[in-house]
Amino acid sequence: MPHISLKNLTAISSLRPAFGPGSGINFGFTVVALVIGVLMARILFSLQRKLNRAYDDRRAIKRASRGRRRATQRTARKAQKAAVDRKMSMEAQANWTALRNYATLAVSLHRYDTASLFTPLRYSSHSS
Repeated sequence: MPHISLKNLTAISSLRPAFGPGSGINFGFTVVALVIGVLMARILFSLQRKLNRAYDDRRAIKRASRGRRRATQRTARKAQKAAVDRKMSMEAQANWTALRNYATLAVSLHRYDTASLFTPLRYSSHSS
């Protein structure tokens, strides 16, 4: 059995656990981080779905426009494609903006100690 000195014991006891009592990570911050993570995931999935739908709209327009070659119809198709593209990019922009806002919120919550918000839920008196 290896010799355990007092110095080794104090070094081991100074290591803090990752979660739970004494870790400095309070329960409130964990809950807030989880909620923000779920919201970000939902935004990403809705963004993906909207982009796929817009792509399908484009393909449907292409399919419907086969076999017709008159100039007026061509300009109408171009205008319709441009409208779909514009709508798609606006939705994507709005989603990315929301996502960026959530990320900024998560970072700012991480910077400040959330213990003041969740005093009854705090694990220990150890300050983070």
